[in-house]
Amino acid sequence: MKFLGKIRLTGMLFPRKLVKNVDRRKDKQFLASGLALIILILFLTSDARTENKPFTQLKETGSREVETSSYQKIPINLIWENPTKFVGQKILVEGTYLGWKGKVENPLITRSDWAIQDATGAIYATGAPVKKLNPMRDIGQPLSVWGIVRVNPKGVPYIAVEKAMVGPKK
Repeated sequence: MKFLGKIRLTGMLFPRKLVKNVDRRKDKQFLASGLALIILILFLTSDARTENKPFTQLKETGSREVETSSYQKIPINLIWENPTKFVGQKILVEGTYLGWKGKVENPLITRSDWAIQDATGAIYATGAPVKKLNPMRDIGQPLSVWGIVRVNPKGVPYIAVEKAMVGPKK
């Protein structure tokens, strides 16, 4: 190996003719140890190593306990008629699961948004997907959703789900 000041010249950066006696094994070991260090840092900074699920993961599984008595049952068509009136309100919607097949405007909050339909209309929901429901195969399952009405920047209303349960309200 040859050094030019503090910069190590290797066969990987310069042609072999310019740098003689290059030990390529040491270069590969240096590169492998650097990659291992990067992987270790990424692993230590990710949530994959924690045993306790962060709040967002609890919310996605729908296992979070929610006091449902303060939620008001609202028909979906009323939300569409005047979305700003309901923004921030805790609501209950009982209907059928539409998965990704909702024929209603999608607010495009996340890629996993799903729709629910009652007798008056349909609306998309984001967060707390029901574990047991597949967005392609389980369309038509009865579903109760507790959540907060939100509106995206384009004015499309959706439900930020706090709790979702298969079957009628309990």
